[in-house]
Amino acid sequence: MGNSSSTIGIYTDSEVYTTGCNVTGKVYLSVNNKNGVKATSVNVEVIGEELVEVHYTEESQESDNNRRNHSCDRFEEKSTKFFNIDLPIATFSSKPQGHYEFPFKFKLPQSLPSSMWYKQKLGQSSCQIKYTIKTRLCRSGFQGFAHRSSFQRFANSISSMAKDSWCDVSASKKVLRVISNSRDPIYRMYDTPIVLPTEHQKINYWCCFNRGQILIGAKLESSLLISGTNVQVAFTCENQSTAEVKEVSVELLETIRFRAHHREEKDINTLHKQIINATTLSELKPLTSLSGYASPRTVIEQTHQVSLHIPHNTRTSCSGNLIHVQHMIKFILKTKCCMTSPDISAIVQVVERVPDSYKMTDETPRQPDPSAPPFDGEPCNPVLNPYDDSANYKAIPLPSNWNPTTSDMATIPIVEATIIEPGLDETNMYYPNASFLPAPHSNFIDGKIV
Repeated sequence: MGNSSSTIGIYTDSEVYTTGCNVTGKVYLSVNNKNGVKATSVNVEVIGEELVEVHYTEESQESDNNRRNHSCDRFEEKSTKFFNIDLPIATFSSKPQGHYEFPFKFKLPQSLPSSMWYKQKLGQSSCQIKYTIKTRLCRSGFQGFAHRSSFQRFANSISSMAKDSWCDVSASKKVLRVISNSRDPIYRMYDTPIVLPTEHQKINYWCCFNRGQILIGAKLESSLLISGTNVQVAFTCENQSTAEVKEVSVELLETIRFRAHHREEKDINTLHKQIINATTLSELKPLTSLSGYASPRTVIEQTHQVSLHIPHNTRTSCSGNLIHVQHMIKFILKTKCCMTSPDISAIVQVVERVPDSYKMTDETPRQPDPSAPPFDGEPCNPVLNPYDDSANYKAIPLPSNWNPTTSDMATIPIVEATIIEPGLDETNMYYPNASFLPAPHSNFIDGKIV
């Protein structure tokens, strides 16, 4: 595992985990120096963070005789941690030459958001939610310095360490993909129908000329949607105006909003759309005249069913400090030019479907084998970001003579984790009730919680 005095690596039993499940793995340590290595612990750190990069341009003037202006690309970057564990899984005073394995496990909190990555199609701004697991050898004793003499002693000690080859800055990391578990009870509060009561919306021509009204209402079988599945939606409508309705559009919209300091981006993408020709709905036939028209009629019996597909690559809804992903189902009755097009909408919660090959259970994981499995050197499963170099860690092959001393399984207590509440500054931290989910609800009217 190299010619350095020590080499350390980390392995997990899977590249993909669901929230609320156990993460298990091993830390491999090879001490190559015959004098051993002076270290006090092997630490495992898990970080969940939001990363944002907002692109903008600035005009600058060239200093030539032409005084030409040109645009310069600039990027505003910001990151914030919402989840952090950093604890020792083994402690000691030093380690003699040899091979060592340190099994570990910990449980992911239920409220963590899914890993995600997004890059604008027509821009250069991007954002991601990323999980990284790291391991390193730690030395104690350095507590900072208050005077120059203290700094000099510290510098001398570093120089001495380098000469004696006592300790390398040994560290290893990899990226984990985390998927929110839709079967978790935390999501059950969203698995309720949404009713948008039938309402009368005025139809105007050029904003101020009354052309009557149109009735529109809808119902969704559930406000919890799973990617890769279909959802049944129903709507009712009636045209009590002289405006001609061309079509009924039912859309699943995804709004992604992210910010870095004072710069913000917002994109709205249509994930799926169903179009119904208005000529097939007799109740949408326009009136010839508003004069002498009777009072509005109830049209609850005239209900139409539409099936919407939630694409497999739909991101999980979340609301963090820097990144917000919101999903909405919108009903629009599109009229001819210059006429009001009535619409109603409902906010829904979308959760990424767990791939069948990565389904995790709450069962206690098996104890790691006492010997090291093959270290094939393949990069970890990309976290939806093909441009993230840190996602593709370089695995180090275990030597053929690997014969480790294996420690007992170390369980990392999740109560030591730090979760930052969305919407608060990074100094306002608490556990365990922080969540990237919107507030629970029982009903929506025009996309508003009531």
